[in-house]
Amino acid sequence: HHRTRGGVSILPQWRGDRLKVTVGARGEFFTDESSEFLPQLGAEYLISDNLTAFASYSESVRLPSYTELNYNSPASLGNMGLKPQTAAQTEIGLKGIPSETMDWKVSAFHRRSKNTIDWMRTNSVSRWTAADIGTLDVYGLEAQLGWYPAQNIEMQFAYTWITKDREASDIIVSPGINGYASRYALDYPEHLAQVSLLWRPFQALEVGTVQTLRYQADNAVRTRSDFGADSSFVVRYTPACMDYATVSLLLNNAWDDDFQAFPGQRTAGRYAGISLTLDW
Repeated sequence: HHRTRGGVSILPQWRGDRLKVTVGARGEFFTDESSEFLPQLGAEYLISDNLTAFASYSESVRLPSYTELNYNSPASLGNMGLKPQTAAQTEIGLKGIPSETMDWKVSAFHRRSKNTIDWMRTNSVSRWTAADIGTLDVYGLEAQLGWYPAQNIEMQFAYTWITKDREASDIIVSPGINGYASRYALDYPEHLAQVSLLWRPFQALEVGTVQTLRYQADNAVRTRSDFGADSSFVVRYTPACMDYATVSLLLNNAWDDDFQAFPGQRTAGRYAGISLTLDW
């Protein structure tokens, strides 16, 4: 199988004293599907020196992958009848820089996808089957805060709330058969909170961590809790005499949490690793 995809974006921008407007579009071209014209719009308004209002609207398209179309295994089955998935997203919010050591952003968004592609089960023992679950509306709120108490310290705080207008049991997978569980589109974090820290004690050394708490939407296949606490740590060292080489020490799932990122699939335990990266 083969297919060719191309795209071109035209995004002219106008700037005034306080207002910035972008009005453009992206064209997507495919060898085996009709072309798509995708509007891309955005605006920012400077309310004050440290407060900005913004809004955006964009559309996107993606073709089903070859896995979604053709895969056939004891656990999963593709679907040759899938159509391209299209989506339109609107976002509106505020962002500010109250001081040299802090910035923030809050926004609300809505995303509507059509011919939404997902992997579904019709009961607890059936195969995952690629399916068109129709139109899906997603609503969400997002808040971010950046704090920079020193030149060598960065902290980021983020929270996201998401809800979707359908559940797996609402989906008709085949005539007379409703969905039992979703693997991707309808398996999502309703609440997601994240804290990250990056510290550079000196130029050659970087220490970072990301701590994540989530509460996932109900999923009939998930055999563990809907609550997850993920944690990762990294240390990177780039010697001054060899600035093309970086040694990294990594620790994933530091608390050995058993949350199932993929419902019904065994969780990877605590993992430590070391790597060497060379740039030239």
